[in-house]
Amino acid sequence: MTFYKLVGLHNQLIKGLIFIDLKKNGLFLIDNIMKILKKIFSLLYWLVIVFLVFLSLSLFLSKFDTLNYRIFSVTSGSMKPSIKAGSLVVVVPKSNYSVKDVITFYQDKDLKKTITHRIIEKSEDKDNNLVSYKTKGDANEDKDIKSVSDSVVIGKVLFSLPYLGYPIEFSKTQMGFVLLVVIPATIIIYSELNNIKSELFKNKKTKGE
Repeated sequence: MTFYKLVGLHNQLIKGLIFIDLKKNGLFLIDNIMKILKKIFSLLYWLVIVFLVFLSLSLFLSKFDTLNYRIFSVTSGSMKPSIKAGSLVVVVPKSNYSVKDVITFYQDKDLKKTITHRIIEKSEDKDNNLVSYKTKGDANEDKDIKSVSDSVVIGKVLFSLPYLGYPIEFSKTQMGFVLLVVIPATIIIYSELNNIKSELFKNKKTKGE
């Protein structure tokens, strides 16, 4: 075997080893990427579940008085900077309200629309056992025109969660309910059914062996 042939074989061997090494590294890299993507998908999956639970609980608490807590969305900026527009407020009823308390109350007699403002004056008619309040938004220059009767006050604001009111309000619409509740819930149910099916198939295969 000549010197040139030996050199040629050496070069081919080196190229082969390099190709094998690159192939191994490539497979290792792909495997790592797939693991990372799987972790990201798993994280997103659980975040969606947490969001759905939170959304369902918020919708429930916005309609029903459960454990004395209610949740409402603040859509205007009248209470800035203490409560930003789009915030979610957690409200609890009290037997007595004081000046400077931030309260949520029904705007109209139909008990549908709500307002969250601060009490600036309190009036008591002890003879008729009636209490009313003058309220004002922190960002408003003028106080509210109408006095607020104690009978329409839902409760005192304990705390607010910025921006979480937007998805709650959107989910109350037909399109929002479909996009934020129905579709994610369907995907999760479908995924869980596939997981159950896979587990049953594995168990059946194991027993067959």
